[in-house]
Amino acid sequence: MNLIIFPIFAKIKEGSMLPPYYMKVCFNAMLLMFCALILFCKTPQKPNNSASSVADVATQSPEGGKIEATVIKIMPVTKEDSGTVCAKAPCRALLKVSKIGNCGRTFAKTFQPGDTIMASFVYTLEPTTADLFPDLKYLYPGLKKGSSFAGEIQSRMRPGAPPSFYIYHYELKNEN
Repeated sequence: MNLIIFPIFAKIKEGSMLPPYYMKVCFNAMLLMFCALILFCKTPQKPNNSASSVADVATQSPEGGKIEATVIKIMPVTKEDSGTVCAKAPCRALLKVSKIGNCGRTFAKTFQPGDTIMASFVYTLEPTTADLFPDLKYLYPGLKKGSSFAGEIQSRMRPGAPPSFYIYHYELKNEN
């Protein structure tokens, strides 16, 4: 019975051995495939979240960056805030910037460390609760006048207006 699988095996009959040349070719081909398997196959690594803080999360958006700042003044709730979460808790604050970095390519970096900016906190300046944000998994401690924090900032541009700044995730550094 002759089995023709590959042309090199065409003349091999049942029970006979491969000639040394074909054995070497087969061995080299298997070795090459094994090496390729080892080199090009990677095991997915699990992210190490144990040592990372909220402020160390990589900024994904091009208009984002990292900020360290201190709350100078919390702005009162206004009529513009009606119908939003900012009507229940203050969202805007005047911040003194200590550090700014890791800015995306379209971040409107119109300030430097030492400058004072107005920013809106997406999850308010109050401690987050299930009442305000029922689906939020990470609860923020809240900030008050004199609180220092590190967090993620985003800028939004509008035609004919200065950029608006929004603080998303933050971590309290110290409370004064």
